[in-house]
Amino acid sequence: MNGNFLTLQFKKGDELGSGAFGVVRTGMLTCTDGTIKKVAIKEATLSKCTKDQIKEFMNEARVMRKFKHPNVIYCYGVAVGQEPLMIVMDLASEGALKDHLQRQRRSVRSKLYMCLGAASGLNHVHEKNVVHCDIAARNCLFSENKVKIADFGLARELENKEKAIKLRKDQRLPIKWLAPETMIERACTKKSDVWAFGVLCWEIFANGASPYSGVGSNNLVAKMVIKGERLLFSEDTPEEFAELIVNCVWNGNPEIRCGIQQALTWMDRNIKRLIGTEETTTSMGGTSTITTTNNISQRGDKSNRRSERVDNSRRSDKSSKQSKKSGRG
Repeated sequence: MNGNFLTLQFKKGDELGSGAFGVVRTGMLTCTDGTIKKVAIKEATLSKCTKDQIKEFMNEARVMRKFKHPNVIYCYGVAVGQEPLMIVMDLASEGALKDHLQRQRRSVRSKLYMCLGAASGLNHVHEKNVVHCDIAARNCLFSENKVKIADFGLARELENKEKAIKLRKDQRLPIKWLAPETMIERACTKKSDVWAFGVLCWEIFANGASPYSGVGSNNLVAKMVIKGERLLFSEDTPEEFAELIVNCVWNGNPEIRCGIQQALTWMDRNIKRLIGTEETTTSMGGTSTITTTNNISQRGDKSNRRSERVDNSRRSDKSSKQSKKSGRG
């Protein structure tokens, strides 16, 4: 079921949180086949919203209905016949990914598959010609051991030969997740989504910590990023994966920066080898057997050398040789 439906088909439950439009609450949806599903209901109270906010809410609903992928939150439909307006979507059992990461420490293996799932979800979004514009751990959900791309409030569909989404001058932007060209030009592209995906991967390996937490202001963060400074990954991050993000995903030139399909392909080819054990693991809802020989837990002091290498490659645009190495499977 995916479309408009009557409010009588679902019942509202407890409030989960509130936002610019109104509240998000749990609910029970009765589907056309008689099955009942637990859902999340995002409401927009017209009397509390500006015309622009209502337009943004309806755009979010329209965009969400394009997606059907295990790593993108699913929209069952919208209710627009009465106030409040409502978007009915999957209920994520673990809530926001950022909160989950802070509550529960995950293994390196789990973190790598979280990153892979996020890449797969974002790739699906881009295949539908949509730019998300706000990829971050706070805007992803976690449910049934899967990361789900969510919160499409800033997302826009590219039209015709359009390549960028211009942002309003009065629009508040998540500076710490922005690509350098977005900071300068105030425009979002698929390549700027890729940059933000890299920050999301950093958040995953940092257990939900905030990026640039030691930097005094957003203005200083912007100056650092434009200058070529990059975040340092935690010691448990596999060396080659960190290099992929630093040298390819965070390349300061969007023309050279890899696309999400390239990053996904590299991860899909190499992630099993990086884990380095023989086991059965669940990835994006599927089961696969991993058989490799190099165990990342046996790297010894190699992790220290990796930290130094990533530190030295913070000006990643000058590391073309490393970029080529980490960008290929």
